[in-house]
Amino acid sequence: MKKLSVIIPVYNIEDYLRKCLDSLICDRTDYEILLIDDGSNDGSSAICDEYSEKHSMIKVFHKENGGVSSARNLGLQKAEGEYIYFVDGDDWVEGFSSVFDSLNGNDLYGVNYDVMDAHADVIASHHPECCSVPVNAYSKFYMRHSHALWAFVFRRDKIAALGLNFCEELKYAEDWVFVVNYLSHTQRINNILTLTYKYRVSREGSAMNQKYDSRQVMLHFKAFDLIDVIKPIPESKKYYRKERNECFSYVLNVVTANMDMVDERTVQRMIRERISRDMFLAYDLKFIVKIIASFISIRYEKN
Repeated sequence: MKKLSVIIPVYNIEDYLRKCLDSLICDRTDYEILLIDDGSNDGSSAICDEYSEKHSMIKVFHKENGGVSSARNLGLQKAEGEYIYFVDGDDWVEGFSSVFDSLNGNDLYGVNYDVMDAHADVIASHHPECCSVPVNAYSKFYMRHSHALWAFVFRRDKIAALGLNFCEELKYAEDWVFVVNYLSHTQRINNILTLTYKYRVSREGSAMNQKYDSRQVMLHFKAFDLIDVIKPIPESKKYYRKERNECFSYVLNVVTANMDMVDERTVQRMIRERISRDMFLAYDLKFIVKIIASFISIRYEKN
């Protein structure tokens, strides 16, 4: 069995893909890089083939365009590694070869990261000094990008045991659902202090910079619903409740910012259906105020 499978969805990133792949190539033979070409129509497909011909650890799978979730799901189906690491093809990794020294049987590993602007300058960083933290103490160490796939290395057998994959209907927040589900069934995060993921936030054409349409605005409720039904283990319940809180707040923000696209009554009904007494008891005053403010904002936007 391979030690690690690196899964990279590829769609029209020819200007960035070489840098990503070069950062992941080392002299190890116990890992694989799975390039899932999601119907690219630029030069990305040719770059994938070029690198797979040169490097035996790189495998390429070409498919019709179906979105990043379908690409990652295919990667999970093809992966043979003990561990799974999801990398975005427009980012890169520093110190990648050191990851293998840390993969010693634990359920979950955290990864250092730097957030990069369009000029490759660091605008934010996450470099914890502790080697291991309980999942319930997660928020003290991961203040941003807490649900990013690339911030963690996962065990493949645990992904399978939990029956996890990516909801292909979702264009946004699909990674949030996956990460929260996995961490809600995990006790500790073991940090890999020698590896740093370089996350590029301002790439033109990236999914994060695309405008919502009305269907995608409303599908944010589905992302919350998929998180809402998770049953966390006791050791991760505090973490889970915080993430459910944050996801619901995120949905409210997206909906109120795009009220010109959706029906007010439908939105208000969907919010009411998801607010329960248990939710109010579990969350703090700031969260409750945010819900009330969102209702007011909805009324204001439509009047």
